[in-house]
Amino acid sequence: MIMERLKSITIIFLLAAGLIASAAQVKPASVLLQEGLYAEEIEGNLDAAIKVYERVLKDFPENRPVAAKALLHIGLCYEKLGKQEAQKAYQRLIEEYADQLEFVKDARKRLASLVAVSKDLGLAAGAVSGAGITIKKIDIDEIGKFHQARLSPDGTKMLYMHKQEKKPHYSIQVMDLSSGKSQTLVEGIDFGTMNIFEWSPDGKKVVYRHQKDGLCVIDSGGGKPEVLWSHPDPNTTMFPLDWSLDGLHILAVVTNKVDATSRLVSLPAKGGEPHTIVSGKARELGELTGFSPDGKYVVGQKAKDIYVWPIEGGKEIRVTNHPAKDQSPFWSPDGKYIVFVSDRAKTEDLWAIPMNGPNPAGAPVCIRRDLGKNTLVSDLTPGGKLTLLVFGSGGTPDDLFVIPVDLATGEAQGDLRPFAKYPTQHFMPRWSPDGTRIAYTSRKGNFGFPRLFISSGTEKEDLEIPVGDQYVVNVEWSRDGKHLIFPSILRPDGHPGIFRISLESHQIEPLHLGERQGIGFKGAFINLRWLSKAGKFMFEKFVGENERELYTMDKEGKNIQLVAEKFSTDYWTWPSPDGRHVAYRNGQNLELLSLENKTSVTLVQFPEGKQVKGVAWSPDGNNVAWNDGKKLTVFLVSEGSPQTLVESDDSHQISDMGWNQPWAPDGKKIAYVLRESSEGSEVKAELWIVPATGGTPKKIAGAPSSHPGIGGVTWHSNGDMIFVTGSPGKGKKIWYEHWVMENFLPKSTASK
Repeated sequence: MIMERLKSITIIFLLAAGLIASAAQVKPASVLLQEGLYAEEIEGNLDAAIKVYERVLKDFPENRPVAAKALLHIGLCYEKLGKQEAQKAYQRLIEEYADQLEFVKDARKRLASLVAVSKDLGLAAGAVSGAGITIKKIDIDEIGKFHQARLSPDGTKMLYMHKQEKKPHYSIQVMDLSSGKSQTLVEGIDFGTMNIFEWSPDGKKVVYRHQKDGLCVIDSGGGKPEVLWSHPDPNTTMFPLDWSLDGLHILAVVTNKVDATSRLVSLPAKGGEPHTIVSGKARELGELTGFSPDGKYVVGQKAKDIYVWPIEGGKEIRVTNHPAKDQSPFWSPDGKYIVFVSDRAKTEDLWAIPMNGPNPAGAPVCIRRDLGKNTLVSDLTPGGKLTLLVFGSGGTPDDLFVIPVDLATGEAQGDLRPFAKYPTQHFMPRWSPDGTRIAYTSRKGNFGFPRLFISSGTEKEDLEIPVGDQYVVNVEWSRDGKHLIFPSILRPDGHPGIFRISLESHQIEPLHLGERQGIGFKGAFINLRWLSKAGKFMFEKFVGENERELYTMDKEGKNIQLVAEKFSTDYWTWPSPDGRHVAYRNGQNLELLSLENKTSVTLVQFPEGKQVKGVAWSPDGNNVAWNDGKKLTVFLVSEGSPQTLVESDDSHQISDMGWNQPWAPDGKKIAYVLRESSEGSEVKAELWIVPATGGTPKKIAGAPSSHPGIGGVTWHSNGDMIFVTGSPGKGKKIWYEHWVMENFLPKSTASK
């Protein structure tokens, strides 16, 4: 009897425990809904949010307020993605949750807005992505040499930059697109990274930036330029952004390099003082800004959203409010829409938001999915022609390759193969302390700041570590492998620093903050290195034109110490692993600075036109190697004597070593790349190894056919792998393409 009662109690207990465990696994409806809202509104991961909302509908159909809200947000997510399923979600909400009056009201508004926008676009309801759009390339080589070009208002001419070998190097040219003939408009122009010229709305004049004279205006057919406005402070620069449709005003941005602030100003086109519209941090205001068709407002980007500012002053109007980055806004010629680019759907897409004067009149609608990598919207003509700039480097993207080797013999144990499944396009890769993962910065073929990635070579894609608006210069690992440490420049607050980001929480904390950055990156920190023998980090600070200071920092990111005051160099330095010496380039010389007695000696003086192609220290810090393209030389620091290990013939060159580690971990061998360099030859690169004390070099591998231009040799810390950077090789070049998109704007319903 007792045993039967014990069995019953046990069964009841197990059942109860199972029920408790099951209940613990089911999240409350409100918690699940919040997860969806977080994915949608904070992370901007719309696909993930939709899945969470669909789970709410499936698991909690009886909780009608929560289910109705989830269904509404399913519609909102699909709407942001430009998909027809948005209308279906709103319609379902109206039909199945009629008792949820608040949500039904919102669904009706959204549904009405979608139908109105689709009708105005001249498209079937919901089909607002891509139909009727035409894209044509301006296929003229001369225009493709620079990123700066502007299509005339009537679409028949092109303003563009031209470079020639003789001085003055840069000029502004005007090309007739029908004939392909050009004429020089302005000689001796200063080449910049922002907009430097804009057409007047009638195409008869051009406003341009001249570094010496400020903003100038010239007839588009040529003639004598007139100075529109200049600033007496040499630390202040200005760029033209737009010309009002009535031809009376010019929009420009004025930037103070010292305090890193900018202001948008409107200037009379016939001369006069500028009127400030809005001001803020230099990196907070976007570069593409334009007048409304009636000339009363300006549309632009602030931080990650689109704003409208009244010309004559007044409250700013926020047009978009989304976790993603909305940028490159333009007003449609009829003033009914603002067109902009957004990555809210994880690709760079073209969106349109209906406007009622300066105020948004509905939700944004996607009108063109995936503009493509390295694509920027550059201008919108009064006739509705949108110009796109596409930047490329030709051929296959750079990638990281690995080859197994026998450390004892130096024999290859296979061929060079890609390290990861996707191209890394990396800069300064750094191995984790345990040797299993690699961290690096990369733009991944996109415009914008370098981003931070980690890979073990096995993931489907590299893991991106989010750093927001930080410009990550290079990256190193914390010694526990739980953080990445990096110097950051061009920060929104103007203060450079050394930062640490947690790989678990992605929380960023400053380890060392500098003063506000000055002209020419003065005050910025670069070139963070972990010095293995010294057990500390070292980094550089810009203190003047071609002047640096060196600092060390302990492994915890503390105890910052100045170890070398002002010294001259125009390149990054190469510190020794023991922290006792630093090699650096000073003009044509390669210098060696002792951090113990603060004296420098010249290692080698290169003839005019030649410079060091890379420097690398032995693991013990006793030897430093460099090459000039023809000779690979090792210098024994204690004895002060150089030894040439390899000398190439006239048809070959030794590739640069950059910031990598070509020495084997035991210090006995150096890996290097020998490239074919004879005139007109195809690139043929080979990986070689030479004894560090001298001896016969040994070829261990040829470059992959897909990436014949290998270089940047790095030996893994365990000694059984060598990594190289592979590039398309000699044929790789920078190019720019200019495209014109038409028939993407909403159709005007105004009377003809």
